[in-house]
Amino acid sequence: MCNTIRFVGLTALTACGYGFSAGGGRLPGEASALAVPIFENATSEAQLGALFTGALREALVGRGRLAADDGHAPRVFGTVFSVSGGGSALGAGTRVGAFVVTARIKVRVEQEGRVLFADDVTGSEDYLPGVDILGSEASRRAALQRLARSLMERALERMQR
Repeated sequence: MCNTIRFVGLTALTACGYGFSAGGGRLPGEASALAVPIFENATSEAQLGALFTGALREALVGRGRLAADDGHAPRVFGTVFSVSGGGSALGAGTRVGAFVVTARIKVRVEQEGRVLFADDVTGSEDYLPGVDILGSEASRRAALQRLARSLMERALERMQR
């Protein structure tokens, strides 16, 4: 009876499209994992370094590739160089119907003083205005979070080539 249950369980896992993988391609320097200290923030907007650092750490955790920052694993250093925004579409009359936020981040992987990988990633994300200033700021913050996730996923994909 137990063997039948195990067989049915394993068959269901393999038949439903779920699988287990090691988490993507090769990392720079043939590393199995990367450490990610807090990114530098060269903008006047607080918390952006932590936002982009968190997004990269989440992407690495999802692949089983985040290492402790103990000095042994290669480290990913990042700098948030710019974040800008503005209207991206006009609504009725002269009212802005949508906004866009754009960011440029530099990432580099180093181990023992040697640069193993370096790249700039740039992208943008649209968001709708809120009914008031607080709603608009909440929409902008959500767009920044989406942008951080997509840019850090893109940077990680480039590292794994």
